[in-house]
Amino acid sequence: MNPIIVSAAYDSTIIFWNSEGVFIDLMREEDGRNRKPVLAMSIVNEGTGLVAAYNGKLKLFDINKPRGESELRCNGVVENFNCMDYSDISRRLVTGSDDSMVRVWDAHRQTPNCTMEMRLSMDVLSVRLHPNQHTIFACDVNGAMCHMDIRNRSKTLISSPNLGLNEKMYAVAVSPNGKYLAAGTSQGRIFVWETHDFAAPVVVTKPANRRKFFKFNAAMAGCMAVARRAIEPSVSASWNSEPFVATVEKFVTNIRFKDNGTFVAMFCNGDIEVWSVHERDNKKPLLNLVDNRTRCLWAWDCAFTIVNNEDCALVCTGTDLRLWNMENGWVQRTFRGHAAPVTSFAYREAQVA
Repeated sequence: MNPIIVSAAYDSTIIFWNSEGVFIDLMREEDGRNRKPVLAMSIVNEGTGLVAAYNGKLKLFDINKPRGESELRCNGVVENFNCMDYSDISRRLVTGSDDSMVRVWDAHRQTPNCTMEMRLSMDVLSVRLHPNQHTIFACDVNGAMCHMDIRNRSKTLISSPNLGLNEKMYAVAVSPNGKYLAAGTSQGRIFVWETHDFAAPVVVTKPANRRKFFKFNAAMAGCMAVARRAIEPSVSASWNSEPFVATVEKFVTNIRFKDNGTFVAMFCNGDIEVWSVHERDNKKPLLNLVDNRTRCLWAWDCAFTIVNNEDCALVCTGTDLRLWNMENGWVQRTFRGHAAPVTSFAYREAQVA
């Protein structure tokens, strides 16, 4: 069975790819007025369904016949679902949205239904389901990170005395064995905890290495709203009508664990860095994934695979997906087909029959 590779863009276009970088199928809202960014996606039910979040809705597509769709419903009206995470073990889908809600969905049914809602203080930006299947970690736009237990609906705030002034935690990740928790901040730093002790995080990047400023060309990215969704919480200068946003800090957009010790951190300026929780050298990552041919504009998400017996990372950057060799840092393949910036990504490794 081939891997399932799906990317979606700001203009609501969803593309299914093969492993060679050729698109297999394309879907898009027919009505131009409904073309809004697909902000999150997950492949569910053992690779048979795709849940996509856009225009305030969660839609479930049958991957075998993606033109057919059904809508997942919950209480209230949701402006945007910003993030999600899914586990095939428990068939639980977890979502975070602009109404400050973390929702748990039961995907055992053909159409998942919402079984639980828990509220944070502000819009939810990042969620991860722990491998134990009953613990959720979430970050909101205020930079608060919470630990939630599905069993008793308890909620605990996780903080760190090492956070700097106005530094906020925006992205969260959990290692496959559940031992390590990582959080990325608005100042480009990454905190790592062992999950049995949230009091003592290891800071794997130093602030001095991340206090970089750059100008973001919104016209180049296709739409100002993409920039607004991602970086408005950390803008140090007010928004204006010019196509540039000045003095924006380099902040972490996403973190993904490759294994129980190595993770990839992605940044709003396109930087992609490979770090190890076991390396206590805070000065530099194990590897920088750089495309010397074309500079990356934004790095949103990634997945891991093996090509020719070598570890690779498939990362969505700007309007493309790029396949990096994690042994040497070279780009092996580029997936091109989107006209607008890629805003979400889903991947499922090929399964042995």
